[in-house]
Amino acid sequence: MNTKELFAIGLLLLLSFSCKEGSKTTEIPGENNAELVGPESDTTDPNEDWQLIVNAQLDSLYPLYTKDAYKVGDKGEIVMGDLRIMDLYKQKGLVINNISSTDRITAVLDSTIIYEVGKFSTPERVTYHHLIIWRKQGEQIKRELELIAEGIPDTPVPVELEERRKKWMSLCNAHKVTDLVNELYTENALYYNHKPMVVGREAVIKEYQYMDDPNYQLGLEPLTVDAVNDSLVFEIGRCSGSYRGNYALVWKKGDDGIWRILLDSNI
Repeated sequence: MNTKELFAIGLLLLLSFSCKEGSKTTEIPGENNAELVGPESDTTDPNEDWQLIVNAQLDSLYPLYTKDAYKVGDKGEIVMGDLRIMDLYKQKGLVINNISSTDRITAVLDSTIIYEVGKFSTPERVTYHHLIIWRKQGEQIKRELELIAEGIPDTPVPVELEERRKKWMSLCNAHKVTDLVNELYTENALYYNHKPMVVGREAVIKEYQYMDDPNYQLGLEPLTVDAVNDSLVFEIGRCSGSYRGNYALVWKKGDDGIWRILLDSNI
C-alpha cells in the first residue's frame, strides 16, 4: 500500500470519527412535543441536568428553577421559591435512576411555556410521575411548577373523568361559576395562571368571574391523560371557544370516591 492510499484511509477514518462525535439531541415521540435545552448546554435534556444535580450536586439545584417557582404536593401543599425547593430536596435525599418524558406540549398562545408529564424511578424501584410547567428564559429553560407523586404501574385512566370533564364544560358554559368550583374543585384547590398562586374555592370563584359573561364558551380537549395512581391523574389539553390556549389539570379522588380538580393551570 503506497503513501497516497494510507493518507486517504486516514482521512476517511478522521471524518467518520468527527461525524459520530457531533451534537446530541433528545427526541421524545409525539406530534405536540418540543425540543428542550438545559441551562448549561444546548445539547442536553434539562431533565437529565435535574437528575444529575439531585443525585450529586444539590447546592447547584436552584438555577434549574425560576426564582418564584412552585413545588406542589399531591395533597395541595405548596413550596415557593428556588432556594426553598432546593432545601426541600436536601431534606429528602432523593436518588434517581432514570427519568423520561411521556409527552411535552408547547403552549399555543405562549411558546415560552411547555407542559410536560413524565416519570422517573429510584434504586428501590419506586416509580414517580411528574407534571412540569417549563418556562423559557432566553436560551435557558427552567422549572416554573412541578408536582411529583408516587405512581402505581399500569393504573387505568378512570372512566369517570370523561363525565366530570363534561360537567365542567356544562357548568362553565351555563355561567354557573359558584356551582362549577364547589362541585368540581377540591376545598384547597389551586389555580395557577399568574403569581401568586390562587388557593381555595372562594379565591378560585373570584378568579373565574369572567365566566359570567353570557358570550363566554369553553371546550376542553385532553391531549395527554396520565393515571399516576388510583387517586391522582395528570391531564394536559387544549381549550376551544373563548380561550384557545392550553390547560393542565390534576384530578384527585376524594374520600367520597368523587374526582375533583386539585390543580388547574392555563398560562
